[in-house]
Amino acid sequence: MTENQLSIVIAGDLAPHCEAAIESARFQDLRRTQSFSKVPALCAEQAADVVILASLQPSNFDPAIINNLRHQDSAQDRYTAIVQCVTAEQLQASPPALVPGVDDYLLAPFDGASLSLRLKTAHRIASLETQLRLHKHHPSASETSLQDPLTGLGNWRYLIKHLEALLLETRSRDGLSCCALLSIDQLDLIAERHGQNFKNEVLREVANRLRATLRPIDFLARTGDNEFGVALRYADSAHIRPWIFERLLRTISYPPLPATLDEIEISVSVGVCCDDGRSELTPFDMLASASRKMRDAQETGGNTLIM
Repeated sequence: MTENQLSIVIAGDLAPHCEAAIESARFQDLRRTQSFSKVPALCAEQAADVVILASLQPSNFDPAIINNLRHQDSAQDRYTAIVQCVTAEQLQASPPALVPGVDDYLLAPFDGASLSLRLKTAHRIASLETQLRLHKHHPSASETSLQDPLTGLGNWRYLIKHLEALLLETRSRDGLSCCALLSIDQLDLIAERHGQNFKNEVLREVANRLRATLRPIDFLARTGDNEFGVALRYADSAHIRPWIFERLLRTISYPPLPATLDEIEISVSVGVCCDDGRSELTPFDMLASASRKMRDAQETGGNTLIM
């Protein structure tokens, strides 16, 4: 599928120069709505590959609209990419003024070339997520499987595959590729006290919290018995900030796990490795570095981040 064959829904008004870029791309399936609340209905009527949130005021977006769209996606075992138009000031803010649940952004003003690139990237991410969801209904025990059967996340092979792609993209377009490994502290002790089923519930809950915390364009996997991995990329290395990874610590450790898990409190240790494309690191090099830092964080006492 080429960029101009994408099915696109635009919610809100685009600035004139951005509108010109849309027109010059000659998209074959382009729908518009002034009302953000009508986006889920439009996508239910006819699935969209990409939804563009055109307003430059994030306060105009009701998070429930995106939640409704995600529920529809889940019911249909598909994924719709959501792209938000932002200004340079909004993107550089800490944290960036991105609507929760967006997959990528369009830096306004944009031209036809940057528009096509961003939409192509968003559609690629959505296609991979759709494939992963469909794979849940056709699990494979073969060594080529990319999914962890317990959590439904990708597995170690899945993370390696996408980290390799992110590194290639960084070397060709600059930016920064990062990987993080997270270990649940004392999970084996929890299993001894409460049993294997309880441990599995802890793992599923941690997976859900990580999904909710990370951007949809970030790749999340279960990489070991008590370990999760994240691969992510930033177009501008100046935008990387420790709070992105510190948020993972806070999200997992607080609040305590639900009452069905006896409100047990857990902590995690996190190791992070980033590469700007100049060092020629392989995915295995980066993961080895992140693993060493994770072990150092564990020795520090848990609930620690080392970058």
